[in-house]
Amino acid sequence: MNAAEPEPLITPTSDYPTWLALYDVGFSLIPLKPRDKTPLTGWRAYQKRRAARSDIEAWFKAAPNANIGIVTGAISGLVVLDLDSADAITEAERLGLPDTIMVRTGKGRHIYFRHPGYKTTNRAGFLPGMDIRGDGGYIVGPGSIHPSGALYAWENPPGQITLAEMPEWLVKALGTEPAAKVAPHKVRQKSRASSAGHKQNKTDFDPSGIEPTTACNVDDGLARILDELLGKPTDKTAREWRYRSKGSLSVRVDSIKPGQWYDHEAGRGGGLVALIAYILSCDHASARDWVAERIGAWPKAAPTQTAVEPSQEELALKARLEAQRILAEAKPAPANHPYLIAKGVQPHGILIDAAARLVIGLRDIDGTIHTLQRIDAQGKKRFLTGGIKADHFAVIGEWTPDTSHLLVCEGWATGASIHEATGDPVVVAFDAGNLIRVARVLRRRHRNIELTIVADNDAKADRADNPGVEAATQAAQDNDARLAVPDCAGDANDLVQAKGLDALRDVISAAVWVGAKEPTYPEPEHDVAGARAQLAEHIAAFMAEASAYQKALQIRLQEGKTSDAPWPIPPILGLPVDVGLGKTSQVRDQVIATLRSGCLGKGRVVFAVPRHDLGEEQVEAFKAAGINALLWKGRSAPDPTPEDPDQRMCRDLAAQADALIAEQAVEQTACAVSRDGKDYKCPHFEVCGYQRQKRRAAYAQVIICAHDSLFHAMPQIIGRPALLVIDEGFWQAGLRGTDSPVQITIDSLDPSEKELRCYDGKGQYDYPETQFLITYRLKLWEVLQSTKSGPLRYADLKATGLTPQNCRDAASLERMRLRNPGLLPGMGPKERARKLSKVIPAEGVCWTPPGRAAAMWRILADALDERRDAWGVEIGRMHTEEGTVRTLDLYWHASLRKGWVAATPVLHIDATMRGELVQPYLPGITVAPPVRAQTPHVRIRQVLNAPVSAKALTPMPQAKEREHTTAANNQRALRTYLTSRAAEVGTDGQTILAIGQMRALEALSTEALTANLETAHFNALSGLDRWGRIAGMVIMGRTLPAPAVIAKLQIALTGRPPKEDNDNQSWWYPLTERVIRRPQGRSRMVMGEHHPDPIAEAIRWSICEAELVQALGRGRGVNRTAESPLQVDLLTDIVLPITADEVIDWADLVPSRTDMMAARGVVLDNAADRAKCFPDLWPNYEAARKDGQRTGTNCYYRIFYNSEMSRSSVAVTYRPEGSGQKMRSAMFNLDLIPDPAAWLAGWLGPLADCEVVTDADLAA
Repeated sequence: MNAAEPEPLITPTSDYPTWLALYDVGFSLIPLKPRDKTPLTGWRAYQKRRAARSDIEAWFKAAPNANIGIVTGAISGLVVLDLDSADAITEAERLGLPDTIMVRTGKGRHIYFRHPGYKTTNRAGFLPGMDIRGDGGYIVGPGSIHPSGALYAWENPPGQITLAEMPEWLVKALGTEPAAKVAPHKVRQKSRASSAGHKQNKTDFDPSGIEPTTACNVDDGLARILDELLGKPTDKTAREWRYRSKGSLSVRVDSIKPGQWYDHEAGRGGGLVALIAYILSCDHASARDWVAERIGAWPKAAPTQTAVEPSQEELALKARLEAQRILAEAKPAPANHPYLIAKGVQPHGILIDAAARLVIGLRDIDGTIHTLQRIDAQGKKRFLTGGIKADHFAVIGEWTPDTSHLLVCEGWATGASIHEATGDPVVVAFDAGNLIRVARVLRRRHRNIELTIVADNDAKADRADNPGVEAATQAAQDNDARLAVPDCAGDANDLVQAKGLDALRDVISAAVWVGAKEPTYPEPEHDVAGARAQLAEHIAAFMAEASAYQKALQIRLQEGKTSDAPWPIPPILGLPVDVGLGKTSQVRDQVIATLRSGCLGKGRVVFAVPRHDLGEEQVEAFKAAGINALLWKGRSAPDPTPEDPDQRMCRDLAAQADALIAEQAVEQTACAVSRDGKDYKCPHFEVCGYQRQKRRAAYAQVIICAHDSLFHAMPQIIGRPALLVIDEGFWQAGLRGTDSPVQITIDSLDPSEKELRCYDGKGQYDYPETQFLITYRLKLWEVLQSTKSGPLRYADLKATGLTPQNCRDAASLERMRLRNPGLLPGMGPKERARKLSKVIPAEGVCWTPPGRAAAMWRILADALDERRDAWGVEIGRMHTEEGTVRTLDLYWHASLRKGWVAATPVLHIDATMRGELVQPYLPGITVAPPVRAQTPHVRIRQVLNAPVSAKALTPMPQAKEREHTTAANNQRALRTYLTSRAAEVGTDGQTILAIGQMRALEALSTEALTANLETAHFNALSGLDRWGRIAGMVIMGRTLPAPAVIAKLQIALTGRPPKEDNDNQSWWYPLTERVIRRPQGRSRMVMGEHHPDPIAEAIRWSICEAELVQALGRGRGVNRTAESPLQVDLLTDIVLPITADEVIDWADLVPSRTDMMAARGVVLDNAADRAKCFPDLWPNYEAARKDGQRTGTNCYYRIFYNSEMSRSSVAVTYRPEGSGQKMRSAMFNLDLIPDPAAWLAGWLGPLADCEVVTDADLAA
C-alpha cells in the first residue's frame, strides 16, 4: 500500500448480496442514509445484538441505495483504524501494519483488526489523521458511497485475508491495554485432568489439529457441525455429502478423511477447521474456537508443524499461468467427443487436452485467461485449484465491437445450444452465482448492448425454490436485461434435446424485461405532430369559450342592474405544455385570428411574460402579423437611448420613490395633476418613457407586460382586458417576505405610543378611529407579550376577543395613520423632503409603515377566519447597532389585481405548471391534462451518483481541507468528462452546452475548456432559444432547497405550513421510491427526496425538477430529426419526465488519470515523464508506474486515439537530453497543444530529439 498510489477505478457494489456477505462474515450491520454517514434507524441496540437477516432484507427493500454501517466493538469482534489522509497512511505504514482486512475510502483507508477482548473506546485524532472505532462506534462499510461521491471498496477482502491483531504501536498509542485480557467469547473447555484419563469412544468427535486427518463420526459430532454450518445437504453418499444447488461443495464424511472438503466453484479445499474458517470468513484460531464451543473441548494441537499454505493470490496466479499453458498446448476438440455427442452440440472452437478432456478457458472482460474448466467423457467437470471463477466467463461465437445482442447462461453445453438456436454470441458464466456477477461485468463495460439472460429451470417437485431461475431473474433485474426461462425443467440444452432448436428459439424470442416498475412519469401518447394538434385543439376550444363569454357579458351589461340574470363566469384554463412544442406561438396565432374576427369585442388582449426581453419578442411577432402591440413597462424599467444606455422609463425616480414612501399614487404626486384649477406637471413629462407608452397604448390591440405588473394596479389607459394570457410560471412573483425579509419591530406596535394617530381625508386628527385602532392594538399586544417565539397562535388571538372583521378594520385604520404630505408633480427634492418630514417620523423613532402593518392585520384576519395559527406572522429577532430587537416576520402572497383578472378570461400556459401553486391566485382555474410529446431523436444518458452538488464541487471556504481536496479531484474528473463528451458528441466542432450551478461552472472553467463547449448556469436560461441546433447537452445537478425554505414558501402561498411527517426524524426530506422510464418497457428504480405534504412537494418539484425540465428544453428536443439528433447527459439522481436510454453510475464513467491527462491534450507513455508533467495526477514516479500497470479507461483516452473523433491528434517521438535517455512516444491534440516540442521542453527540459510521426512513418 502506497500513500501516493492513485485511486483505482472501482464500481459500487452496495447491493443485497453485499449486505449478506458482510452479515455472513459476522459483522453487526445497520443502514445509513444514501451517500451519508447518518444511521437510518436507531442503532444502539445493535451494539449488543446482531440484526436478523429479515431485518437486513427489510432495510434493503426500504432503501436499496442506503449505505452500509458496520457496528464496531465486541459485537462484531472488530476494531477499525481510520486513516484520514495520505500522510496518515504513510505514517501508519512506517509504524507497521500487518496483513489484515482493509477498505479503501477514496482518500483514506479503514484498517480492520480483531477485537482484543477488552473494552476499546472510540478515539478521534489520537495520532494526526488517525481515529479508532471500537466499542460504541460504527463505520461506513464497503459498497457505500461517500457524500463526495467517493466509494468505500475492499482492498483486502475477508475471503482473501483474515483479521489481524492490533499492532503493538497502536495498542500503546491508545493506552488501553489491560493487565489481563478478558476473552470476548465464552468457550466450553474440558480440563486436561478430566480428559487425560478419559478413553475416547469411537463415536466421540476429535477434530485433530492436522486437518486432513480429522477423525469424527458422521452420526454424531461431524453431522451436527455440518448441519449448523451448511444446512441440509443436497446429496448424500456414504463417502461424502454435497451442498448447494448443484452439489459444488463436497465434504468427506467417511472414516478415512472425515471433514475433508472441496469447493469446485472456487477451487479451494482443506480440512474441517479450514472449512469453518472459509464459510464463516474468520481466521484459523477463531474457527478452532467455534469447534470448541460446540464439542466442549479444544482441538488437539498438531503433533508436527505443518507447512504454510499458499495465499489465495499465489494460488490464483499459479492457476492463471497453468490455464494459459494448458490452452496453448491444447488442440481443437473433435465433434465426436463423447460429451459433445451426449449433449448434441458442435465443438464451437472448444479445445481438448492430451487426456482427451475438453478444456474451456475463463477470461475476464479484457480477454485475460484466469482459469479453465475440464470436462471428461463422462461429463464430470473440474476447475483448476486456486483459479478464480468469479467475474470470469467463456464466449461461444463471434463477439465483435458491432455486436448488439449477447445471451448469457450458466453451462457451456447450454451456451452451445443457445448459439446454435440463435446464431448470436453467448457468454457462459458456469454457475448461477457467477451468472449475476458476469452480467454485472458485461453491463458495466457494454452499456448499450442488449443482454438476454437464459435461465436454468431448476424446478423440482420436492422443493419450492428454483435457484437457476432466481439467479437469472436477479441478474436480469440488476443489469437491465431480458429473461428467458425454459418452459420445462432443465436447461436450454435439455429443452433442445427434448423439443428441438425451434422450441428454444421460441423461449428466447419470448424473453421479457423482469421487475420493471411503473415509471414515475408515463410515456407520452403522442408524437410531436400529434401533441401540437392536441395543443391547437385546447387553445381553439378556450378561444371559443372566451368569445362566447364576451358575447354573454355584453348581453348582461345591456340588461343593466335591474336584471336578476346571473353574470356569466369567465373561463380560466391552465394548460401544461412541453417545452419546444410552440405553445406561445400557437396561442399568439389564435389570438391574432380571434382579434381579426372581432369575436373578443373591443377590449385589448394582455400577454403577461416573465421578463421584458421576452415581451419585446412578442411585440415584434405581433407586429409582423399586422397587429398593433405594445410592451408596457413600469417606471423603473430600462428605456435606453443611444445617448444614455442606462436611461429609465421615469426620468425622476427619486420623485417616484418619495410618493411610494408616502403611500400616495405616483401618477398624481409625481407625474401630472390638476389641483384648484392649476396644472402641476413633472418637467420631464413630455420626454418620459412611461408617459410616452400611455399615448401609444390607446391604439394598441395587444398589451405585453411582465408578470409583476399583474400584482399592481392596472393602468387606466389599458381598460378592462378582453383576454389575459399568462405565459410561463408566475406563482413566485406574488410571494412576499420569502426573498427578502418583511419585518415589523414589536415595539413599533405599542398601543401606548403617543405618535399613534389616525387622520381623515383632510389630514385632520380622527379621535374615534384612533381609539378603535388603539383597542385593536391592545388586544394584539397581549398576544405579543405572551408569545416568545414562533407564529401567533390561534388560541391566543381568539382569547383576546379579536375577530376577523376587527383585523380587517384595523388594516384600514393603519392606512389612516399616514397623512397626505401634499406632494405635487414638479416639486424639487428639498421641498418633497420638507413635506415628508411632517408626516413621516424622523429616523430612530419607533414606527411601522402603514402598508406593512395593514398586511399584518390581513394575515391575522385570514388566520382567524380559517381557525388556524397565524403562520405568516412569526416572532423573530433583528440585530441592529443598538442591539437585538424582537420583530414580526411576515409571509404572504399578493393577489392578482382585479383590474387585470376580474371579469376576464384567463389562459395560463406553462411547461411545468402545478395546479396547487396556481389555485391560490386563480381559484377558479381548470388545469387541463398535460400536452406531452415523444422525442425519438433525443438520446438521454442519466448518470447517477455524480459529484455535482455544491459541496462536492465548491465547498465553503471554512470547510475542511479534505473537502477542498475532494472537490479539486471532482472538478478534475468532471472537466475531463465534459471535454470527452465535447469530442465524442460534438464531432466537426458542433457545440455542446454544459448547464450547472454558477459556482460549479466557474470552478470548472478555471482551466481552459475545449472550444466547442459552451457553459450556462441554471438562472440564465429562461427564454433563451439559441441552442436549438447544438449536438449535445450535459446538465449537472440542480439546487434542492432545504425543507425549511420550502416551508416558508408554502406559508407565504397558503398561510399554512407543510403537514408534519411524524415518521421522519431527519431535518431533510424523507426518501421515496422513484422510477426512471427506460425504452421498451424497462425502468430503473432510485430513491429520491419527496415532501409528504402535497403543496410542499409541488413547490419542491417546481424549484428542482421543473428547472431541470426547462434546462432540457433549451436543446429543443421536440424539433429534432434523424438528421439533427440531440444527445443529453443528465448528471443527476433526480427522476424526470424523460426516457433514459442509458442509466449509468458515475463510478462506471469516472475518468482515470490517463483520461485526465489526455483531456489536457497529451498522452505520455513514459511513467517518469507523466510524474514530471502532471504532478497533480501522479506525485511521483512510483505512483505513475503503478497506475500504468492498470488497464482500462472510461472516456477521453479512447476518444483521443480514435481518429474519427479526434482528427487533430498526432503521434510524437522525443528524447530528452542526457546520457542514458531513450526515445519515448506520446500523442498530442494540436487543438490544445499546437507545439508539442515546446510543451515537452517546458516540462522536461531541453530535448535531444523530437518529431511528429506521419502516416508514412507508421506504415513503414
